[in-house]
Amino acid sequence: GYVVVALSPSLEHAERCQVETKRILERFATTGATESEFSEGHRPYVESVRESLHSNDFWARQLSAVTLQDPKTTLWNLEHMVENYEQITREEINELAQSILPPDSAGVTFAIGVTTSPESSPDHETEERE
Repeated sequence: GYVVVALSPSLEHAERCQVETKRILERFATTGATESEFSEGHRPYVESVRESLHSNDFWARQLSAVTLQDPKTTLWNLEHMVENYEQITREEINELAQSILPPDSAGVTFAIGVTTSPESSPDHETEERE
């Protein structure tokens, strides 16, 4: 399995982001999410799923899925999507995480996109204005 974490740190924070992300994934793989972490991630995700039901992009993806999968199954899943996400438990997430994540960072690969801006460049001169 794999996890995608999208970060855009500044150059000076890239290495620290990588170290912290590895630390969090290793802990998640071995001990799982705490109740607080689960609640903080679960509630907003369920809300985003509920809100996505009102977007054209969501329905376009679902129509595409219907052509690739069994329409009855896909339509049933759509009817019960929010309910299914609401019913996911912390224990189920932790069990899944422990089954797919490596217990150490040996299986973790990073591709960090570093953001740069003219203001962060060492050659950039700032001009004071009154």
